[in-house]
Amino acid sequence: MPASADKDYRKVVNELMTLQSQRLDRDEDFCKLNAGKIPVVHPQLVKVFYCDGVWSAPVDSRQQPTPDRSRGISFDDILTLFPERAKSIALTGLPGAGKTTMSKRLCRGAKTTCFYMKFQHMNYGEERMTLRELLIDKVYPHLDKETCADIYSWIVVNQKKCIIIFDGLDQAKWKLENYPNYRSDCAKQTVSQLIGSLFAKQLLPDVRLIFTTRPHKLLTIPHCLRPDVTILLRDLTDKNMKLLFYALTELRASELWNALETSSPQVLHLCHNPLMLHIVIGVLLSAHEAGFRKNWTMTKIYSIMVENLAKSEKRRGGFNVQEMKRKLAKVAYDAVQRDSVLITTDHLQEVGLDVDTVKDLVISVAGKARSPQRLFEEGQNLFFAHESLQEFFAALHLFNISAKPDSPRLPKLVTSGRFFSQSWSLTRRFYCGLLIDSSGESANRKCFLILFER
Repeated sequence: MPASADKDYRKVVNELMTLQSQRLDRDEDFCKLNAGKIPVVHPQLVKVFYCDGVWSAPVDSRQQPTPDRSRGISFDDILTLFPERAKSIALTGLPGAGKTTMSKRLCRGAKTTCFYMKFQHMNYGEERMTLRELLIDKVYPHLDKETCADIYSWIVVNQKKCIIIFDGLDQAKWKLENYPNYRSDCAKQTVSQLIGSLFAKQLLPDVRLIFTTRPHKLLTIPHCLRPDVTILLRDLTDKNMKLLFYALTELRASELWNALETSSPQVLHLCHNPLMLHIVIGVLLSAHEAGFRKNWTMTKIYSIMVENLAKSEKRRGGFNVQEMKRKLAKVAYDAVQRDSVLITTDHLQEVGLDVDTVKDLVISVAGKARSPQRLFEEGQNLFFAHESLQEFFAALHLFNISAKPDSPRLPKLVTSGRFFSQSWSLTRRFYCGLLIDSSGESANRKCFLILFER
């Protein structure tokens, strides 16, 4: 590529990076945590390995990702972990561990050209496209074809200067193929084929890749595509959790901390998970003083948060919270059944909901008192703001089925082996929590005892 052409392409790429930064800035959570008023803290990070080097489906805890205590690393070390011609680095952790926030911080802090995109926006089914269309045209549909071509041409020539960060492999509907063999970036292929070829270094072999996912999804990645380095995001340290708690609760920090420490110390333990910390604080700030004396559980906290489900200030009016919860629970359950995070207009219409109403729903989390968190991410397609919310609503649907006084029963799914798989683990916990919280009712007590016996 002539120097003059590279200079022109570099200008277009810089403009794209500015646009990408503006998109990240529109993420209110990310802005708040990086605006200077809130301390920037990170979860504990460790390199992990799988026992005996085998990433087979887990049959017991020994086959889960195992922290290597000698491999603790800092956030600033992550980008130095790429060995020569690395396939990729995986960031993994439990729901709410901070994978998405971490990936955005890496993108913003990288001293090289870094592209950020989400797998949940790449659920194109069997639609075929070129790699350029997947990475550029689809992500920035307002750009003309010539500009997209210029950007991709610059990436091809400057691969060693580029990092691509993909967030949320566990939110992709497609599965990666074993031993992909698609070496032409001009040929139209499915998303699964294109991503597989990227992971296998058959396409853009010198571009560095980072992706985030939950641990159970790592086990499904074909051996030839697995990351060279896997980093586990563990909990916040006691010091960092308390530091963030006090920063987010501001003037009421000591009052709320003491209330939790005396009435529900187990909730403070949950707060080592960054998402749970934000949710707990949101519930505390919105709860009545009497609520501090409750023995809260994770399920109870989500329940209270969802009870605060409301319309935004823009659209007040008639609103039946219980009916909305029931319908959303069915939508969420169907999505989990499909192993999908994508919710379409058709899915909403099946239960009598419309897109405009659903897009306007908000919940309260930490730091959102004046600008509440939307229940769904904005965009052409709908996704719950966090997958754990979808899983809670799915558990709520199962609970609604179980709780019928005239015929207490376990839903058919709950008695199947699939319900006890890793992908249903959080939904299963929420479901058990809902049964326990209402175990004073004989119907739910019977359901829990049956489930416990399994």
